[in-house]
Formats: sequence, C-alpha cells, structure tokens
Amino acid sequence: MLFLSIFLLFELFLLRFVFSFPAPLHSCLDASLFIIDKWDKQYTRGDVMAFEFQRDNDIVYGDKSMQFIKRISATGGDLVKIKSSHVSINENAPIELSMILSAHALKVDPQDYERDIQVPENSFFALGETLNSYDSRYWGTLDNSKIIGKAYAIF
Repeated sequence: MLFLSIFLLFELFLLRFVFSFPAPLHSCLDASLFIIDKWDKQYTRGDVMAFEFQRDNDIVYGDKSMQFIKRISATGGDLVKIKSSHVSINENAPIELSMILSAHALKVDPQDYERDIQVPENSFFALGETLNSYDSRYWGTLDNSKIIGKAYAIF
C-alpha cells in the first residue's frame, strides 16, 4: 500500500512538473536547471515562463518547434523599444542587453531588429538575461496559448 501511494504521488508530480536543462553554451538565463509547473500558466511581468516557440525562419537550426525559457518582460498593451544596445518598456529605464554577440552568432545585423513593438492583448514579449539570448527582440511577441508553464530556477 505504501509503494502504491508513493507511486501515485510520483505520477501526480510528473503530470504537473517537468525538469529542463538548458544547453550551457546557449543558456539565456543565469541558471542551469529549471522546474516547470505545467499547471501554472498565469504570469505577471518579470516571471520566468517556459513556452513553445514555432520558428518560421532558418536562423536557428534544428526542429521548428522549440521550448524556450525566458523572462516575461512586457505584456499586452506595453510599448517595447528595441535598440541594439538595450530595450525599454513603457518609457521605463532601459534594460542594458546588447544584441552584438547574439546577432554575430546568428549572422544578422542587430540594427535590422531595432524597432518599436506594441504588445498585443493576450501576448507577451520575452527576454533572456545573457548576451547570447535569442529572444523576442528577434522574433517579436508570442500568444499566451504558447505558454507551457511557470519556470523556477533550481541551480
């Protein structure tokens, strides 16, 4: 009976949570292990979320459907101003995050991605925290339906 109880609790845990190990060379957040709560899809600005990214270009190689973990930096109605050296949201203090390293790795010109984006309702704009982050500065906003769940850094 004890074994069955433990087994059922473990199964329930696996239904709700999944672990994620970002590739060390391509990590865009300062963590090496995340736990994702697949049942918690509610977020506010600043939360770290896992989401599905369906790419429609050849900048990143591999499967067209990828799972990313990034910080939600802007939500529906926010105005995002993207420059190659920083991002500002709703005219707040700029977030210093240069595109130089990631743009070089992607073989693109960072100035081609300088623009203003008004985040649509039921959408979000996601940023990484490292210089090699491939994030919404390149591909824009994503719909909330792409959210897998809230992510928590473990290590």
